Amino acid sequence: MAEVSQTWASLSTAQRLQWNSQAVNFANTNIFGDSQALTGFNLYGKLNKNILEVDGTMIDVPPTLAAVTNLTSLSVVADTTAGTMDATFAPAIPATQSMVVWATAPQSAGKDFVKSEYRVIDILLTADTSPADLAAAYIVKFGALPQVGAKVFIKMKPTITLSGLVGTALQASDVAV
Repeated sequence: MAEVSQTWASLSTAQRLQWNSQAVNFANTNIFGDSQALTGFNLYGKLNKNILEVDGTMIDVPPTLAAVTNLTSLSVVADTTAGTMDATFAPAIPATQSMVVWATAPQSAGKDFVKSEYRVIDILLTADTSPADLAAAYIVKFGALPQVGAKVFIKMKPTITLSGLVGTALQASDVAV
């Protein structure tokens, strides 16, 4: 976030005014479902944080609103014996988007709420097809695949790479075999 704040400070007055005037088109919904107006700084920070998350290049000009292609389905199969963790998703990742992939460390099989447990493990690109084997990325982040009987959650969020606009995240879980 420090990088985003520093680049905001380096924008010209005209650029900051442009972000401020465009912010009304990008209302945010809070945890209570209420619509909240963003400031130009908030919008700049939010979109550029999303861009940096998918290894993109920060933008100085606010983008126009565009539709994000959301996932319609997501499932995961964690097979510790085979050494795989396959995420099956649809539709395919469009050329203008990336997919941020989060996962949790192994959880108790009875656990269902893991909002604060997610960690980014991978970024899927257009060339990445379904099913995507997330085992290597999972092992890098958590040290090993989940033990047999442990539950793992994954979440995937589509992001338009050039603008930082994001879609709705889907999550899935599986008890490792």
